[in-house]
Amino acid sequence: IAATVFDNSEVKNIEDTQAGDIASWQAQVFTKNGGNNDMPTTDALIKSPWHTLKVNGKTVPVYTARCGKGSHSYAWVDLLDNTKDFALETELTLSESAAKCVVLPLNKNVEAKKSGNTYSAFITAYGSYTFTFAESADAEATDPTFAPMTLMVTQETPLKTPEGYNRVDIEAGYHEDYDLEFSEEETVYYFKKGLHEISSINVPSNSIVYLERGAYLKVTDRGSDSTGWNSNTALHTERTENVKVLGRGLLDCGEVLGGDSKHKHVVNVGSAKNVLIEGLTVINSNTWTMCAYNSDNVQFNANLLLSFRTYSDGLMFSECTNSSGRYNFVRTGDDAIEYKGTGWQGGSAQGSVGSGNVFEYNDCWTDKGSGYCLTWESECDMTDMVFRNNNVGFAQPTWSSGNNALDCRLGTNATKTWENVTFENIEIYRCISPNVMICQVSGRGGNLKNILFKDIKVHSTETGVFAFTMNYSAQGGVIENITLQNIDFCGKKLTSADKADSALFRNLAGKYFDELTVK
Repeated sequence: IAATVFDNSEVKNIEDTQAGDIASWQAQVFTKNGGNNDMPTTDALIKSPWHTLKVNGKTVPVYTARCGKGSHSYAWVDLLDNTKDFALETELTLSESAAKCVVLPLNKNVEAKKSGNTYSAFITAYGSYTFTFAESADAEATDPTFAPMTLMVTQETPLKTPEGYNRVDIEAGYHEDYDLEFSEEETVYYFKKGLHEISSINVPSNSIVYLERGAYLKVTDRGSDSTGWNSNTALHTERTENVKVLGRGLLDCGEVLGGDSKHKHVVNVGSAKNVLIEGLTVINSNTWTMCAYNSDNVQFNANLLLSFRTYSDGLMFSECTNSSGRYNFVRTGDDAIEYKGTGWQGGSAQGSVGSGNVFEYNDCWTDKGSGYCLTWESECDMTDMVFRNNNVGFAQPTWSSGNNALDCRLGTNATKTWENVTFENIEIYRCISPNVMICQVSGRGGNLKNILFKDIKVHSTETGVFAFTMNYSAQGGVIENITLQNIDFCGKKLTSADKADSALFRNLAGKYFDELTVK
């Protein structure tokens, strides 16, 4: 195996950070009055103060980032040989005692065995594995704030330079504002390991950006109110084709201004074709994290996103076609994995329709937003969207009834229609949010049609969580043909008769709820 190691001055032990201790460091998620802290913060990533990990006897570094409801640790290993048959023996040691360990998702069937403060497990498939803990062995569910640790297990994919491409090696160091706004095609831009201080990177057509394992890209705002800010997206490609971003590098956005005052975005694909972004870690994104607009055949694969700030949605396709996101782990400060219809990047002007997209084999946790969702901005039509074979660890937002594990919510254009959407084979470990599933049309309205929730398994919820809510409070539009099929809600299979149970179903949609099919 090969582990991802960040050996640079940015990644410190907790006692060497500006905060000085773990409680003060975690408290920087909030302002002094308890609101979301969207200002730049130092030390976005630290060496885990809780975890020591060995994989097949080799020490693997564990890092920790802040999320909306507690910190989250992770490690990343690649298998160097091209094989589907393997066994990794993992030994995870905690600095504090835990009575119980559960490895998520449960459907991967990984059991951790306890010996003192060490938990051992065997992993035999690629993907993400999150070790979660509880203080009591009898706890119904583990505690999402008790130092969870996600292990990313992926296959080494050595860089293959296409015939005729040039290679440009980019050494670690400080890069001036526009030095990385690349324009030469048929080029591999190879970022060497180490600390790169950047503002933005442009990826032209027919090119590859490769981040060597251990390349740490610290993103900062450049400029001032008087001189003007560098507002270029940190990593972007627009009106391009045949683009790849590969490797095992990291984008640290901790010192970029966030919230409503932000100057730049994080990873954007716009009006592009044939784009692959794979193996990227993004820490403390300041806004929407990895987004594609009005593009065709975009792939977001095996990326890791951890953040806490307002608007830091994870993966998003907006009026894209034939695009996919697979094997990602997402825990961000807003919605995790979503489809939208923003109309940006020419989408509205061109009358673009999002179609034929799929998110599958992903794992997500939510702190302040929805899990897998169709969400709000509906300036473009959408059809044939799929969420399949995904998992939710913890769905935790409680501040709004509109943020749940599985959501369909729109409301900005009553003339637009989102239809033929499937949520299939999704496991949810623990739902704390008000609802597991919701269909909602509100605001200016919109049309929500032909939505299928199928083979959904919910292991546990907080008391009072609804299995399904339907809400219609819009100026225009309809909700039609919503079906729930084979829903396991905490051990109970939902039936049509359960629609009358106000503890399971919430009707805020009148006649539209009456037409709901449960089977």
